[in-house]
Amino acid sequence: MTSCLGPFYDLKHAAKYCGYSTSYFAKLIKKKSIKRYGPSQSRFARADLDRLMANPESFSSSLEIKPRTPIELEV
Repeated sequence: MTSCLGPFYDLKHAAKYCGYSTSYFAKLIKKKSIKRYGPSQSRFARADLDRLMANPESFSSSLEIKPRTPIELEV
């Protein structure tokens, strides 16, 4: 059995559905790993948007800072 993901929204309508401005929603999808659908990867599933609104922490941040390891040089 497959889960129902649709309907699908473009960026403008997905932002409106979530109650965000289009520019803020664009920043949010860059920060969070929100799955995109369609041939040009420009659609968002309502099921994913509902999950985002219910629990934003369930989406991992794609901009996580990785710890840096120092390089030891001999002089």
